[in-house]
Amino acid sequence: MGNNNVKFDKEFWLLLILFLSLLLSIILRVNAEATNYQSPDSFFYLKVAENILKGKGFAGPTSFPFNQESVESYFAIWPAGYPCLIALFGLVIPNLLWASKAVNLFFLGASFVLLYIQYKQSAIWASFAYFSYGLTEVYSYTWSEGPFLFFVLLLFYGLNQEQEKKQLFHVGLSLTCLFLLRYAGIIFWLFILGYMIYQYTRKEYVDARRLLVSLMISGLFIVGYLAINYIKTGFMTGAERVYIGLESWTDFTYYLFRGLLNVFAFARNLWFVGNKDSFAIGLLLLQILVIIFVYRGVKFNLDLGQRLMVFSAGFYFVMIIILRSISPFDSFNYRILSPVSLILFIVFFQSILKNIEGKKYQKLALYSFVFISFLINLPVYFLLEEIKILR
Repeated sequence: MGNNNVKFDKEFWLLLILFLSLLLSIILRVNAEATNYQSPDSFFYLKVAENILKGKGFAGPTSFPFNQESVESYFAIWPAGYPCLIALFGLVIPNLLWASKAVNLFFLGASFVLLYIQYKQSAIWASFAYFSYGLTEVYSYTWSEGPFLFFVLLLFYGLNQEQEKKQLFHVGLSLTCLFLLRYAGIIFWLFILGYMIYQYTRKEYVDARRLLVSLMISGLFIVGYLAINYIKTGFMTGAERVYIGLESWTDFTYYLFRGLLNVFAFARNLWFVGNKDSFAIGLLLLQILVIIFVYRGVKFNLDLGQRLMVFSAGFYFVMIIILRSISPFDSFNYRILSPVSLILFIVFFQSILKNIEGKKYQKLALYSFVFISFLINLPVYFLLEEIKILR
């Protein structure tokens, strides 16, 4: 599945152009958006990063909104990995808001490099996943999902390694960092546990042993981190999180299907909430037509690595549904489902590449649709206003 012979060929330069286009787009979006793409979570992350730089440790406010006089305590509602990264970049970039954006853009760039190393010829197609509305939003916000998604890719890169030390390092590091960035990262730990058991039942003892060592190393760290949280706050993840029955099953199901519709609507400029969004409906119909046109006569044949990615996306999705049913921590949207959409979009685009070589019209249709998505995600009104000012 991978080719580790890295050199600066045509694919590399095309991938670089795609990355720089996304980077410019995200910078423009952040400047144009009234909140600079900050949610309440973002303010907590930034405040904890500020406290780390001031030598206060992992301390954060206990409620929102907050100010300089607000009560602070040990920060455990979210893992400390993302505030630590912001603080690290803050050593070079004094403005912590832009330090947080630099974190996301750095890991976006690292993801493109990893795609090139792992997939080489098909890396450009795999990178199209990042041009979706949902993933562009994720990388625009001051959220931990940006670096989180990089370690999702690194995990599968590690599973593809034949050398024992490389596999142990990449898988162990990925599982640890996924947890440090989001508690939901433990879902991937459980997935690898299941995969290890599967390998053992198939008598693939070498692979199973490697995975077991990675699981033990990362698992010890995870248990230690949760134990410290419990000692500091009385809860393993910083607060009570079980609220069974808070939503009716009717509402839960409605929000789930609405969320899925939005997540897999590739080209968007707003979050679709109703049937009056004619622009969104038109783009969705266009997407369906493009898929039908491209997939005519295509045999959907996935290799082992792609099947493993699809299984992981399905497992993550099921686990998120279970967790969301007992703890409504977030709505079903492009944020909490970003690992699912990233994995499936990458597999989708790569599976197309295998089947439409030489079919220039299908390729043109797909290129055009991805380019349309990119244009729609640009802050057009902001750019027009800037042009007026320059005149």
